[in-house]
Amino acid sequence: MRRRIIGVMGSGSRPEIANARALATVLAAFDADVLTGGGGGAMASICAAYAAEPGRRGRLIAVLPARSEADWASAPDGYPNPHVELVIRTHLPERGAAGAGPRGRNPINVLSSDAVILLPGGEGTLGELMLARRFRRPHLLFGMDLAAFAGFPSDTPRTDRPARVAAFLREVLAGV
Repeated sequence: MRRRIIGVMGSGSRPEIANARALATVLAAFDADVLTGGGGGAMASICAAYAAEPGRRGRLIAVLPARSEADWASAPDGYPNPHVELVIRTHLPERGAAGAGPRGRNPINVLSSDAVILLPGGEGTLGELMLARRFRRPHLLFGMDLAAFAGFPSDTPRTDRPARVAAFLREVLAGV
C-alpha cells in the first residue's frame, strides 16, 4: 500500500512553535508521513513537534536543496534539521521566493504531497501555495493568528482551528 504524505510548508526562519505543536498533534493521528523542506524555522519546529508525538505513525521526510549549483553533494548549513528521518537530497539550489521555480525543490515537495498544510511564512511559502494551486493539490492555511497570512490570496482556505485541519485531512486522505 502506498504511504500517504502530508506536506507541511512554512517559514524557513520563523519557528512558529505554537502552530507547529498544535499541528503535530493533529498529524500524529493519521497514518501518513510528514514531508517538509528539512531546514530551520517552521520546518524544524514541525519536525521537532511531530517527532515528540507519542504514537505517531508516520515518518519525517525532507527534500533538501543543494548548497549551490556547483556543490550538489552538500546541503546548506542547517539542512537537514536533526529530527528528519528520511532525507532526499537534490541538486536544486534555489530556496525562498526562487524555490518555486525549475531550480528549486518546492515543486517536488508539493507534487509529492497528497495534502499541503501551510504555516505562516513569507515569499517562499506563498510560492509553495501557488504551486499547490497550480498542481491542484488540496491545501489549507493553518495558523493561530490568521492575520499572519496577509498578502496570501483571500480565496485560499484557512483556519485557526486544529479540528478543521483534522477534518480537511480526513476528507483528503480518504480518497488516497
